Amino acid sequence: MVSAVPSLSSLSSQAATLQQETTQLQAYASGGNTTNFISYIKNIYDPSLRQIRTTTQNSLKSANISRNTIIQLRNQYNTTLGAYQTCAFNAQKQFATAKGDSYGGFISYYQQTVQTLSAKGLNTTALTALVNNANSQIVLPYQNAVSAATTPNALNAALAQYCLFDGCKSGTSFHLAANFDNLKLAAMYNKIKSSKPKLTSNQTAQLLKVQADLNAASSELSAVGTSQYTQSSGQSVFTALNQTVTDMKGLRKH
Repeated sequence: MVSAVPSLSSLSSQAATLQQETTQLQAYASGGNTTNFISYIKNIYDPSLRQIRTTTQNSLKSANISRNTIIQLRNQYNTTLGAYQTCAFNAQKQFATAKGDSYGGFISYYQQTVQTLSAKGLNTTALTALVNNANSQIVLPYQNAVSAATTPNALNAALAQYCLFDGCKSGTSFHLAANFDNLKLAAMYNKIKSSKPKLTSNQTAQLLKVQADLNAASSELSAVGTSQYTQSSGQSVFTALNQTVTDMKGLRKH
């Protein structure tokens, strides 16, 4: 802009400041310093952007710019905007791809956990089915959608539709961690119950307590379904699961 409209030379110092701040952001990004990166954008970079935007708009209004110069500036803007959109899309796709890779890592982790529990004598049929469903209903469709995406809208649609845990406001939140823990506790309960054919009155009471906990957790999870947690529903689910763990420990002491 300054080269096209010399009267806007006062913008040069603001542009230089913005470039210095961009360099600082790049340093934070390269170092993986997320906290400083976010703080710098909020407190320094974004205010600088707002300031130069306001200054530019005011300067353009007062400058006597020819039609040819306006066309030239518009073409430069469109070229820069196109470069930005390409860069932004590539960055977003890298993020979306990395998220898909992490989903695959979680599936591997839960599959290994199922194998460990099976080796300890637990019935893991329900757990195996849960992990398989998570992979087929969330992970693979998400990865395929991201791989095929050629526009920001397509990427946003994939991110909004498939959530392995919580987070999809209008898509599918699978809640794998909570559902897995619930089924794992149920498998542990069944193993303990079957290993104690002769129960004392205390053991019977404790078993009934754990069974009630499991029913409560299952009920809360069923109520949530594939929706995103609300503050109350998330609290209800994990309160029920934590209570099950507490009472399960008490059962194993008897």
